[in-house]
Amino acid sequence: ETPYVDNMLWLVDSMIKEHTRSKGIPLVQKQYWPQGQEGAALLTHSVDNLQKWNYTDLLLSLGTDVAMFFTLNWKQLFHTISSKFKYLFTNVELYWNFEEYRALEEASGYRSTFYIAPDKNEYINYSLDDPDLQEEIRQLTRTGNEIGLLLTPDKTNPDDYITRKQVMLHQLHQETIGIRQLHYKINENLRGLHSKLNPAYSQSTALRDMPGYINGVTVPYQPWIGGLSVPWYELPTIYCDAHLRVGRFKTLQLEPAKKLLKKFFQSTIRTRGVFGLDLNLASYYDIPYVKKLYTYALALIKSGGIWVPTANELSQWWHKRNRVTINETEYEISIFFPDNLENFTLKIINIKNIKEILGVPAKVEGNMVSFSNVNADSIAVIRLNQEL
Repeated sequence: ETPYVDNMLWLVDSMIKEHTRSKGIPLVQKQYWPQGQEGAALLTHSVDNLQKWNYTDLLLSLGTDVAMFFTLNWKQLFHTISSKFKYLFTNVELYWNFEEYRALEEASGYRSTFYIAPDKNEYINYSLDDPDLQEEIRQLTRTGNEIGLLLTPDKTNPDDYITRKQVMLHQLHQETIGIRQLHYKINENLRGLHSKLNPAYSQSTALRDMPGYINGVTVPYQPWIGGLSVPWYELPTIYCDAHLRVGRFKTLQLEPAKKLLKKFFQSTIRTRGVFGLDLNLASYYDIPYVKKLYTYALALIKSGGIWVPTANELSQWWHKRNRVTINETEYEISIFFPDNLENFTLKIINIKNIKEILGVPAKVEGNMVSFSNVNADSIAVIRLNQEL
């Protein structure tokens, strides 16, 4: 429940700052996020189920309805039965909720990442060849959202995994793509397959029974697979719809769900980490309050000065940020930018006066130096007054 690694790093960071302050030693620190935001949030949706009912499932579900009746869970039973009548008389697909999520996000000015599987199998009940799904994908990408690859464990050999990646890349006309393992059920064999895919990033790890932090970390990290560090980043997922289910027929009430979300959001942002949120398309219907919960989450993010990129944007930023190098001398700080960057922020500690900044457009506010429109291979030079 606690990002213990990040908390420890925060403690070390505080000790270093206190030591340099007492000694009057200048210190330059990269900020985690482009404009020095308090933290980041990833809005994601797993597209694992697009068909709630077919005629076979309607018949097979009668036993489940009887079991639900004896649990006295009348609200859920009524919700289930009404969904059956809606399907029978209108043929409306209750899990097809792309537009619903998109509308909520657009109202907040945000974009998200949808993880979609490339083929129908025992875990997935839709096909990428579906014209309606292809139109949804086009609409999502036109509006700046991102499509990731949802991987299933039905075929666990490298050739099949690579084929699925190529199918999705062909559909999207892209060269790279990020991945998520279905239901976050990951093992060493699947990690090895992920490594062979060489994805843009992975977002395949999360606690399945409750919100929290895998390995106590809230920021992207490079996992080790087969004794080697991979070149791509694992992005965190902190809170997902599976955490709202407390039994086969029961979910948390709305208010406890909101309190849990707020608790982990605040805990994540306290360490300036990434609040990864995953609400799948089916949960929008199956959990009646998900619209209210997501609206609450978006408002919480909006109020916190949080950066909200797509998963690929965050992965690219973290990679470029790590490549920025800083060289300090007594009266000069030089920063080398190997990549194009729209924004980049430094925190200057124990330095009272900056004489000038050369080479890259920059703005100084307090102890923050913000760079903008940085070209690849640029060098910024911060010249300091000789009196501190």
